[in-house]
Amino acid sequence: MPRYYNNLKKYLADNFSKIYYLADKNKKIIKFLIAGGMATIVDLSILFFLTDVLDFWYLVSAAISYSTAFIVSFSLQKFWTFREDSVDGIKKQFYYYFSMTVCTMFLNLFFLFVLVDFFKVYYILAQLVIGVFLASGRFVINNFLIFKVNKNEIGN
Repeated sequence: MPRYYNNLKKYLADNFSKIYYLADKNKKIIKFLIAGGMATIVDLSILFFLTDVLDFWYLVSAAISYSTAFIVSFSLQKFWTFREDSVDGIKKQFYYYFSMTVCTMFLNLFFLFVLVDFFKVYYILAQLVIGVFLASGRFVINNFLIFKVNKNEIGN
């Protein structure tokens, strides 16, 4: 596998040098977005299934789906995005990540309620819009507080 990976990297670097350089320079942000996207797919799938198929109230569905996506998100962000393979501080990181997730979940639920009930925005669209805004704050908190890194490592 590493040989194929290295061959692919070389091919991309040789044939798409500008794109490769930008992607390589910002790989941590790209990984954050991919991991967040995967957690979002889990979140929205469960939200849709519980709300439209099982007829749960959309706010209960949102709380359940957000909590489930938390597990996916923490695992991917810790071990893949931020390359924090150590399990020494995992309890502390989990606590901080959980605290951040609870805070953003309540912000999410508040804004979801406002957008859906007052502005009549479709709940899936509202969830996507809210998720984009909350993701930026979460990246900063993850990068500089929970999975501490040096300032010159932001793009890695």
